[in-house]
Amino acid sequence: MKNVLENHLARKLLLIEELYNKKKYLQLDEAAELLCCSKNTLSKDIMEINKKFYVIEYEKTKGLSFNKNKGVNFNYLYGYLLTESTSVQLLKQIIIEEPTITDIAYDIFISESKVRKLIGKWNEYLKGRNFSFKIIIDKNKLILAGNETDIRLFCHYMFFGLNYTDIYDQTTSDSQLYRLYKENIKKQYSSKCNIGDYELTKAYYFMITALYRIKNGHYDNVFEDYHPFKVSFSSTLYRNLETKITQVFNVEVDTKLVNQIIHHSYFKEYNQELAPIKLEVKEKYERFVQNIIDCIPNLILTEETTRKIKESLLLILLHSPQIKYFLVDHNINVYNVHFKQYRNFFMIINDLAEQEGNIFKSEEIRRAFFIKLVYTLNAEICIAKYTLTRPCIAIYSFGTADVKKALKSLMQMFFGERIGILITDNLEGKTEEADLIITNYLLPTSYEDKTIYFPENVTLEWLFSLDEELKKFKYKYHGVFGYKKEQFESTEPLKWLEH
Repeated sequence: MKNVLENHLARKLLLIEELYNKKKYLQLDEAAELLCCSKNTLSKDIMEINKKFYVIEYEKTKGLSFNKNKGVNFNYLYGYLLTESTSVQLLKQIIIEEPTITDIAYDIFISESKVRKLIGKWNEYLKGRNFSFKIIIDKNKLILAGNETDIRLFCHYMFFGLNYTDIYDQTTSDSQLYRLYKENIKKQYSSKCNIGDYELTKAYYFMITALYRIKNGHYDNVFEDYHPFKVSFSSTLYRNLETKITQVFNVEVDTKLVNQIIHHSYFKEYNQELAPIKLEVKEKYERFVQNIIDCIPNLILTEETTRKIKESLLLILLHSPQIKYFLVDHNINVYNVHFKQYRNFFMIINDLAEQEGNIFKSEEIRRAFFIKLVYTLNAEICIAKYTLTRPCIAIYSFGTADVKKALKSLMQMFFGERIGILITDNLEGKTEEADLIITNYLLPTSYEDKTIYFPENVTLEWLFSLDEELKKFKYKYHGVFGYKKEQFESTEPLKWLEH
């Protein structure tokens, strides 16, 4: 991203992403170091952002923060900054009209040598992400050439980002082309399930990208990557859409065209038909998912729950696109949170994937699968109960049984299922293994690091202080997975998992 966007836009985007997604506060020195710039440059960037949105605030003792109460989310800012980029505008024009170097230099007010320099930057970026397409110069025209499906996927994320302000302001949903498209899609799938506006809109920009490519003579011959258009071609609904597409894109609308404008990654829950070549792949994915379920300790599932889990995970394995973002991967932060919690579990799944062979086609799909896995398993079985052990607190104190039970009940009300609590009368056995010991005894110095003093009166302040102690504990992983502590603490074998 840094190599493609202009320096000031890349800095602003990185700063906003860091404040919005990762940290509540960021000191000025930290921010300047992150962005590789001076404090003066940082201040100038913040002033320019706030001149338009006023979302970045500064407190002398805490540092910079993003005020989410302003009603501006990250996607809106991301879209706005993309529209400011000459580099992105160049790529957009290449998709829309495949201009000559002279024409595009004139249209976006830069020199022809600058155009060539930007093309070089884009091709370096595309190569860095291992894409099988690039920008070429053919008879002085700029063309994106290579894997047609990947070109459409990558660029539709660009159009979605560039038009996010229009989506946010409902300009997109008010357009006649979008309304006709939406009515046809709803007609095709309405009997099966409701389709959300978010997915409808993203799929709409894939259609837009596909139509621009077809207008410029680029058809996609990988038919299994698309859902066929099943609305009656003689219906008034379809005819209206056909007329509008012809009017806007100046293309002849036929079966070949409409059968390659809905990518199979969209509306996947409503399209279960698979090409014969994918049936064998599906069997492999089913084995893989079943192996994941089988490796979870002490798990007993009903047939219905098993079916739900399998269907959800198979959909993402079968239909997830190779490319999942334009310049900023919004899934990275979500994945990193899950990785910290379920690292050892993820290691097991990675081993299962390697045993089955060629499960994940890209790292993007791997991350997307793990995110979906956590969401699905938490929704159906609360996976944390099976893969993580909770911090254990032992109550070892001088007092009546009623007082100890009352303390246990109070802590259970305050902490819920976050912790395990046991009442004990001696320091041996489970008490020694506890993470914290609440006591009013004077314990040996070997217990000093995990001793919490038991006051006569338990106050809210004391419970909050206990909460701070609990936050120091990292999640501990279930021993049945067989990974030794040294393996768990080492990052060397897990480079593929970490961002």
